[in-house]
Amino acid sequence: MWFCSLLTVTLLVGGESPAPAPSPAPAEMPVAPACEPAPGRECAMPVGGSVPEMARQMTVRILTNPGAGSGVIVERQGQIYTVLTNHHVVERTQDSRYTVLTEDGREHSGKLLPSEHFGELDLALVQFSSDLSYRVAQIADSQALSVGERVYAAGFPNWQWMNSATVENTRDWGLKAFRLTAGQVEMLSEQALSGGYRLGYTNDIENGMSGGPIVDSKGRLIGVNGRLKNPLQGIKVFAFADGTQPSPELFERMKSLSWGIPLVGCAADNQGTPGVRECFQMGRWRAGGDGPQGAPLGTRTGDCGSWGLTPTDRLKGRGEPAPISVRRACR
Repeated sequence: MWFCSLLTVTLLVGGESPAPAPSPAPAEMPVAPACEPAPGRECAMPVGGSVPEMARQMTVRILTNPGAGSGVIVERQGQIYTVLTNHHVVERTQDSRYTVLTEDGREHSGKLLPSEHFGELDLALVQFSSDLSYRVAQIADSQALSVGERVYAAGFPNWQWMNSATVENTRDWGLKAFRLTAGQVEMLSEQALSGGYRLGYTNDIENGMSGGPIVDSKGRLIGVNGRLKNPLQGIKVFAFADGTQPSPELFERMKSLSWGIPLVGCAADNQGTPGVRECFQMGRWRAGGDGPQGAPLGTRTGDCGSWGLTPTDRLKGRGEPAPISVRRACR
């Protein structure tokens, strides 16, 4: 299973492990967020561009005991912010406490929300409260993605090579650990891997960047980081949701890519972004690809009425309209 904690054997990039042994890296790796070109390493977009700034503002660091990972702000309701991250970032804690570090350096106490509606997807939601204003990601429908499209991956690596022989834990670095890497979409798997991973991209991501955003050339959220390149366990860890494995030829293509969970069904339109939590809870969000019964992985089944929609397209018990994506699907 792709949930080992040591970096020498881990393929997920969250921060469950307190002291993993980093894999070799190019000499003289500079401090994030920028990097120098080096063999096998994608570099960040130049600092100062609009996409790097948007990515930096929407990306948060999630600190647990003893791990650390990343997340992206996807919703604000009053003073309550909702952060999307990977389940493996938040599942293994010794005290169930979560600290959310925002782009201004402030620390917020986080609350893990129930995640039953995610099914087997490697996703979770964390909320924090603040009267300050933080950037909320604009969500783009990843179904519009195409192979070769430019994408950017953001997050907070847990380890930083200072030179060819010295590596440093970045937990105490705070925001200094932020990294943004550039790459492109290389594969959109028709069948989702376990956990909902379906988006293969060339960007380098590191341990600790799990849960961080994958954004398009306009800075819109299209997916969530989660799996590293070149897993040591080989083809066994590339199990599809139905338990099958890719062919050896397909595996050779897949192993050289980072893998993320694409977002489908909650895209913004001219009436604004639908409520993310409602979108998840109504079952309109999905990772794409087919599950074992042929239903899109992560999609809840049942008619619109079973999700609380009345004939007037309003959520039961609430006065606001149902999310736009729900209304469209439940006409």
